[in-house]
Amino acid sequence: MLTIPQELQTFRDTISGGIDGMNSTVSDLSGKLSDLSSTCTSAQSGFSNYYSSQNKEKILNKFSKLGEIISKISTSVTSDLGSMLSKAQEIVTKVDRMIELKEEVEEQESIISRENAKSTDNDENTNPDYALLSSARSVKYNDEQEFNRLSNEATTSLNELKGMDASLQFVADFTSNDYLAYIDALQYGTFEQAEFTASNGLTVKYWLYVPDYGQEVENLPVMLYMHGGSTHQNVSPQDAIRYGLSSKIANKELTPSGIVIIPAVTDFTERGQIALKELTDHVVETNPIDPNKISVSGHSYGGITAYNLINRYPDYFSCCVAISGGANVTDAFKGMKVWSFNGTYENGTSWTSYQHGQNAVKAINEIGGEAYLTPLKTGHAGTNKDTYGHKYMSPDGIEENPLDWAFRQEKA
Repeated sequence: MLTIPQELQTFRDTISGGIDGMNSTVSDLSGKLSDLSSTCTSAQSGFSNYYSSQNKEKILNKFSKLGEIISKISTSVTSDLGSMLSKAQEIVTKVDRMIELKEEVEEQESIISRENAKSTDNDENTNPDYALLSSARSVKYNDEQEFNRLSNEATTSLNELKGMDASLQFVADFTSNDYLAYIDALQYGTFEQAEFTASNGLTVKYWLYVPDYGQEVENLPVMLYMHGGSTHQNVSPQDAIRYGLSSKIANKELTPSGIVIIPAVTDFTERGQIALKELTDHVVETNPIDPNKISVSGHSYGGITAYNLINRYPDYFSCCVAISGGANVTDAFKGMKVWSFNGTYENGTSWTSYQHGQNAVKAINEIGGEAYLTPLKTGHAGTNKDTYGHKYMSPDGIEENPLDWAFRQEKA
């Protein structure tokens, strides 16, 4: 009687139901490593082109080393573990076939036994079916030969995979525990909530994004980004990161190459604008920021306030990304670089309308500023969602995300 080696049977029973999941895990990890490699390359390029730092070579070397590590891990995952899983599937397939062959042999043995019994029966009318008997013996022989061949091949393959369970468990642990969080931290940085009280007594709660290498370099760019709303409002820190650029950073859809300040604005009036300026000063003073690379951006009332801050504090900001906003343009915009995004479906007479956005861009250019309008075929919410969600042809003639463009700009 054919017997499947216990080791093969145990391996098949243990592994067969999980191979698809393991392949999915390896594929998922390979994808994450590929994304990380691209991010690493992009960040290295951005740092090399945009930033000035005494530690520049140190940071570039860090990116190079990280890229090498990612490449080695990726090769191991896709080649080594991928090959192991492929071999495991082959073993399972062979053992499954051995199970089928064992059942077929047992069936043929039953036929042979039955037909042989007829030859010893005293009933002259009962004779063996010699054609059936011959066929059963032939099938049994061929099945036994195939069974033994598969048993030897599967046993050899299994011996090559000793320790495979531990390796596969490593993959599962790697994707489900802290390792991917560590990789995310390497490419992402920190995004933390803080609080600042201005000289006028207004307290501003805000989020601060700092890239992973943010404390190792000098002269990083910074952006002050403001959500929309009304003049006075009750906005929580969680409200501040629900939409637009802030949500993309919070959800790790974007990995900024500079520092981003995201306040929960409760006052867009003069009092609030003073507090926002002092908050920005505070972040600049306590982080390795280039004071010539302070950009401002916002959506809706945040976009209007971005314009108002430039009017209130001439020569402070390097550029502005205004989203769904208009402005009363003053001489503060002479030489100012502005990239405006306005939805063509934003109608009406409010300062957030497409017409007011066009008027602001026109007025800035007329007094010697450098304003550029990108119309988006969407409404108010869509403009907020899309602006930092895609790359566009920038005022510099480069296909890029507005955040990257803003980080690259310096004061005139």
